[in-house]
Amino acid sequence: MRVKTTGLLFLTLLLVSGFSGTSNCTFSSSGARSGEAADNSSQNTPDLAQRIQRVENGLLLPVVVRGQPFVPMKLADRMRFFNTPGVSVAVVNNGKIEWAKGYGVLETGSNESVNAATLFQAGSISKAVTAVAALRLVQQGKLNLDEDVNRRLISWQVPENEFTKEQKVTGSSTLKRGGIDF
Repeated sequence: MRVKTTGLLFLTLLLVSGFSGTSNCTFSSSGARSGEAADNSSQNTPDLAQRIQRVENGLLLPVVVRGQPFVPMKLADRMRFFNTPGVSVAVVNNGKIEWAKGYGVLETGSNESVNAATLFQAGSISKAVTAVAALRLVQQGKLNLDEDVNRRLISWQVPENEFTKEQKVTGSSTLKRGGIDF
């Protein structure tokens, strides 16, 4: 399977509800065709169909002004606006993918449909998702951002060097280097 990596040819939406950490996430390997929800141990009930419709037709504006009417946006309209030929949407609920669905085509001019199993490069969205997951673990008392990361790493260790000799690498030190200073 090809992985699309160039330009803004895709938009990935990740909607998280009741996220309980990456260790509990399960992923389907089904190859649902474009326009179909993948079977991820959920029956395609009317309730699920309504939730899918809410995602497809109820995207939020970047800024909502109190007192102004809510005007939902459609996924297809946003794809056209951003010149995005294909997207894959996965909704996580209680640590499991509730549904996943592909929209559009793999690349402009192609007839190859995007489906729930199409691979896209995660890009910058992975940073925010990782931060949310890490902070959730901190909130649950399972992770300490001031702990040396090598105490948690199993298959690989951050090598000691001139930068790590005096100050060990911690979760909070990496966040400060990434432009987030708390």
